Amino acid sequence: VIFLLLFVSRSKLVPDFALTIHLIHLIITSLYTHAFPSNWLWWTLQAASATLMTSLGVWSCQWRELRPINFGGNAGATSSAPRASGEAAEVDNGVNHGRGRGRGNGIDGGGEYEMVGMKEGSENNV
Repeated sequence: VIFLLLFVSRSKLVPDFALTIHLIHLIITSLYTHAFPSNWLWWTLQAASATLMTSLGVWSCQWRELRPINFGGNAGATSSAPRASGEAAEVDNGVNHGRGRGRGNGIDGGGEYEMVGMKEGSENNV
């Protein structure tokens, strides 16, 4: 299931991938033993494995697809008070400059987006 989560990006592709892996396993087993598997326990195990792999793979990919997207804003900013251990908080004028990727992080961005009014007049017309 972890293999499916890492290599299959969409949940609707999981059943095809899982059943293809089991078909390849059937072919390799048949070529190795020079016979088609006839044991009912083998077929039961393969059916249970395919069912479990498909259902858990679809669930895990849907869980990953439906997680909230973080755009790197200041949603989890800490207070501007110094920490109890004596370290100064990484806060400058009420803006937290946390380490992380994304737009708005760091000293120049501030993490907030706001509408900026346009200057009226002919000086900025293009």
